[in-house]
Amino acid sequence: MSRGNGAGDALSLFSGIGGLDLGAHIAGFSIRAAVDADEDALACFSAALGALTIAGKIEDLEAESVIRTSGLSSNSEALLISGPPCTGFSHAGFWIEGKRKGKDGQVNRIADFLTYLERLRPRAFLLENVPGLLFRNYEHIFEGFIKRVNGLGYATSYEILNAADYGVPQARRRLFVVGIRGSHEFRFPAPTFGQGEHRSSGWAIASLPESDNPPEDDEILRGKYAHLLPLVPPGDNYLYFTARRGYPEPIFGWRKKYWSFLLKLHPDRPSPTIPARRISNNGPFHWDNRRLRIREIARLQGFPDNYPLAARKKARVHLGNAVPPMLAAQLFWELRVFLGEARASERPQALEHALARDASAADVSSALGSFIAQRLRM
Repeated sequence: MSRGNGAGDALSLFSGIGGLDLGAHIAGFSIRAAVDADEDALACFSAALGALTIAGKIEDLEAESVIRTSGLSSNSEALLISGPPCTGFSHAGFWIEGKRKGKDGQVNRIADFLTYLERLRPRAFLLENVPGLLFRNYEHIFEGFIKRVNGLGYATSYEILNAADYGVPQARRRLFVVGIRGSHEFRFPAPTFGQGEHRSSGWAIASLPESDNPPEDDEILRGKYAHLLPLVPPGDNYLYFTARRGYPEPIFGWRKKYWSFLLKLHPDRPSPTIPARRISNNGPFHWDNRRLRIREIARLQGFPDNYPLAARKKARVHLGNAVPPMLAAQLFWELRVFLGEARASERPQALEHALARDASAADVSSALGSFIAQRLRM
């Protein structure tokens, strides 16, 4: 590859299907290469965004080779973006002793990211993970990460953002760390949707036509507690059946189940966090007393309707692991402005349309999907 290291070039690690990367594209960055161990996810990424993809476990690949293949070089004006696996730090499964003690092998992926940062020395980086990375039992990992990054000459800023505050119909909280080579600390964008303005799950999925959102053969809950789901009010969960909530013949003890057990969406509120995997009776479930369908999950995550997805089971994992592109686009746009590559008043048209207060979910899908449509016509 001969093209130089432009200010808009980016290397993406742990890319998945490209939630962060679609946001980066919308903001004006160009992904030179995407790296992930999941070849099915990379196939979706390539079909959607057209970037070079490199399949393999990050710990097994040589950073220098990946950087060279991407066409980038050390101390460039490029951007490094990454969403390392979050299972080691997530609240789900925190009851497992090994996780609580920070012994999940996935915590080492943070160190792998640092290897690439050290080798590439980009102008800036953006890293995403779950808020659990700041938990007390992991704070030594995070503090060590920040110390190492600062030692490489990066001023760092970090913040936990709620996707619902940025136009995503999902109350998904994630930690973002931004590093700038030099002494200037990044300022995170202010929320674009305040309390009372959040887009709801009903806004996102109620208008999906059945032709684009057909019934799925495994969407009906089965098993011991399936008969309880229709009794749960929208927005509630298993706690509805407890003595503390006044249920006449209590079925469950207070806080004896995980919070998402029998959790049901409320059409007038943002969805709770969409998980990557189905776990028996854990939701969120549709207010029509069924599991969510693939295109509904995509809408709740903010992916456009034309985004290429893998087969259903894998698509659920890919979508649940992704960063909502709407949130990512606003972060990357703020970063471009901060780096002096764009003017705040010249926000991309697609982002302007997607953030409009009167925009329907279909309007937002169309605005973001224009990038995908261009790729699919190639």
